[in-house]
Amino acid sequence: MAPTNLGRQDAPDVLERLARAVCPDDLLLLASGQSDAALRLSRWWHNLCAEAGLVGERLLGQLRDCARWPAERVRERVAALLPTWRHDRPAEEVESLGRYLNHAPRLWERRLRLAPRQVGELARRGDLRPFVPRRLPSYLPGDPVPGAEYTLEGCLGVGGFSEVYLARPAFAPESPPSVVKLYLRDDARLHAEHEVRVTGAVCAAAAGAPGVLPVRWASPGAAVPYVLFDHIDALTLEEHLQLCHWLGRRAAARTVLDVLRQAADVLGVAHHAGYVHRDVKASNVLLPVRGGGRHELRLVDWGIGGPVRGLTPESWASNPATRRVYDRMLLYACTPETASPQQRQGNHLCGPEDDVYSVGVLAIQALSGVLGQRVEKFDWEALLRARRVPGRLLAVLRDCVACDPRRRPADAGMLAWRLAEAEEDDQASSASNSVEADSASPRRS
Repeated sequence: MAPTNLGRQDAPDVLERLARAVCPDDLLLLASGQSDAALRLSRWWHNLCAEAGLVGERLLGQLRDCARWPAERVRERVAALLPTWRHDRPAEEVESLGRYLNHAPRLWERRLRLAPRQVGELARRGDLRPFVPRRLPSYLPGDPVPGAEYTLEGCLGVGGFSEVYLARPAFAPESPPSVVKLYLRDDARLHAEHEVRVTGAVCAAAAGAPGVLPVRWASPGAAVPYVLFDHIDALTLEEHLQLCHWLGRRAAARTVLDVLRQAADVLGVAHHAGYVHRDVKASNVLLPVRGGGRHELRLVDWGIGGPVRGLTPESWASNPATRRVYDRMLLYACTPETASPQQRQGNHLCGPEDDVYSVGVLAIQALSGVLGQRVEKFDWEALLRARRVPGRLLAVLRDCVACDPRRRPADAGMLAWRLAEAEEDDQASSASNSVEADSASPRRS
């Protein structure tokens, strides 16, 4: 379908060009994260920008300028664009486009601030995928947090049970932002209470280790239950992998190994304390952005985590309706691309070996560049061998994603130990190759 023809403005901006590029039929696809819809929109959008001479540094300049607009100005601009967008479309589609466009500048600001070199390179190539929003949040920047004295900013993520936003205190708008998680689905109060309980237990077990973000404040009984966390400047592993994919690059094996070991360390603490995450995936791994030093990975969203093998009998609520909610969380909720075969089947309550499977999937995605597919759907071993991934690391990953859970490392602690062995083996091999190369090189007398 051709892009929408909005009436021309005296000074067309990059947000108007995005509005003109959006096809109504793509809104739902974008909201569900469909990569084909994002690529299609990126191309339409770039073509419309090029028609107006918005290319290269000029395009980047407009993106930066619009990213600095306050929420009120973005709302005014979007409100001016909507009346000319598809007069024949239902009102709810026009409203959805308004929400979509209102969130775009906040995404641009975040990407330009946290990954300026990568997104700048892509924009200069004419690839605008880093600037295409892939979600359709329920609230707008500038909306108040229901029942709390906070004002929402950009949306950070939309999940099956909740939505995550940046927010600042309405009474102190210059203060540092926090992260607020709003629970919007059925039985929201129980979901909020469960996440607070599990996160608190894992944080207590971690004894102040930075791998888990503690709950700063929670209000499960609010009209819209919410939980507050501290904010850190970080990109998700998913964002890092997407940027690598769009740039035509692959993550280095040593970098992936470092991320794996950090994830295994965080999970190892939880497993030792008797808890599992159950939703280890790239969008739940935060890699803080700061210069120099070792990045301290954070594993977030413990919303469907819980005790190993499920709740103990004394933990079960006597209310049958409440028990059904926990059944859904602990048995059936998962991300199919990264969940183990047993978790996808819903035929048992997860154990540490299921988290280990998901960590293995993350490593394969990072090293192969194949995102959004289950590992059994492609020959990942051939891809990794072709990219000269060390054989010891390949063996560890093969065991991690084994269909038989008995073949996997028993828990994240065992996985961390095996990864350390693989790293030592790789370093020894590199040193040996270096010595051989040095001895074979001609020397001057």
